[in-house]
Amino acid sequence: MEQLLASPGPHARESHATYPVPGVFKNIGPAGSTEAVRRFFDHQEYLTHPDKPLSGLVAHSDMGNLSIVGPAFNEGWNRPAPSAGFDLYVPSELPWFFPLDVQDDFSNNLGFLNAPVALLITLPPLDFLYRVVGLPVRAVVENHQPVYTPQERLPRRRFTVEAGVGVQLLGDDFTGLLLNDRQLGEWYGQLTALDPAIAGNINDPDLVRPVVRPAVSAMLKVSFYLGDKFTSEDTLFHSRSTLGLDVPLSDGVSVFQLRTKLDMWEYAGSLRYNFLRDGFQPYAKVGYGLTWYRLEDGSINGQGMANPNSYWVRRPGFFRNLWPNTLHLGAGVDVILVKDFIPGLHGVDGGLRAGYILSRHELGVKDLTGDNGLQGIVVEPVHVYRNTFELLGTLSF
Repeated sequence: MEQLLASPGPHARESHATYPVPGVFKNIGPAGSTEAVRRFFDHQEYLTHPDKPLSGLVAHSDMGNLSIVGPAFNEGWNRPAPSAGFDLYVPSELPWFFPLDVQDDFSNNLGFLNAPVALLITLPPLDFLYRVVGLPVRAVVENHQPVYTPQERLPRRRFTVEAGVGVQLLGDDFTGLLLNDRQLGEWYGQLTALDPAIAGNINDPDLVRPVVRPAVSAMLKVSFYLGDKFTSEDTLFHSRSTLGLDVPLSDGVSVFQLRTKLDMWEYAGSLRYNFLRDGFQPYAKVGYGLTWYRLEDGSINGQGMANPNSYWVRRPGFFRNLWPNTLHLGAGVDVILVKDFIPGLHGVDGGLRAGYILSRHELGVKDLTGDNGLQGIVVEPVHVYRNTFELLGTLSF
């Protein structure tokens, strides 16, 4: 972590220790530091001189022409147990492509620039782009050294793929989407034609009854574990639910019924804190996302509308609407139920996860002005809330 206080450039921050093989070594020394050894040095080849007889020709032997014994021959090597001044290090080898924590992405020469670089490739969705989408490029251009960590510090999980369902409880403010300029004229014109007196009372909350049904969402999630406590999550979900209005007419019998389907998509990125390390993990999380939606299959009193679909609201594009428009808080529990359940493939676990998410974002409709009787129904910005209960199956590696 001292690297974050240094200026960029070479500073010889390495420990100058010797290692048996190249790789990234975790939890080295009293401070539990991480050190990356990128190159292999063959001292016999380096010290062998064909033009000088017996100089380094016999492995690990001093023929009288070598310098004093260096760190590579320190008495701490190959001891079967800890001793005075030496800890026992029994390593396990892990693949190179997913780091165990944020420090694994540090470079010795970047200094304080390690902080923004590590942040960019840790925050969703950049973490998914870097670790998964960019994996073929990284496989070609990066130095593929394995990661070594003490066996007693093996991570429970490095990444998880999850799939399941979420039930969203939507607030009545979502009916403000019915005021979109593609469909408003059609349904409001038919309503006032059926009952001209309704125009002066459309703002009466006791008269207009919102119809907002819970949305059942299909959810797909990829999580990357960064140490024992922190996890980054990338989530994509999609739902369709009923949205509309019921307006009783003046005859006291008839009801004007407007119905649509709310087609909603969301990408959400979260940073999660796990309170426990083992297979039972209560957690809390905070995050942001992109939410976009439109109304589809619009009908009035059972008859299809001339414009059944509204325009997309807040749909992300390459040059616009890429900034997060949704914030969320959440909590839940993640449980590993079955360990190593795939024969011949060690470290694959299955489990369940249940959680709750509170989301908040602007609805995305504009002010309504004019003499159409609807002025004042919606005043931008309208902030809407969603309560989501999720249940997912997990496959951890």
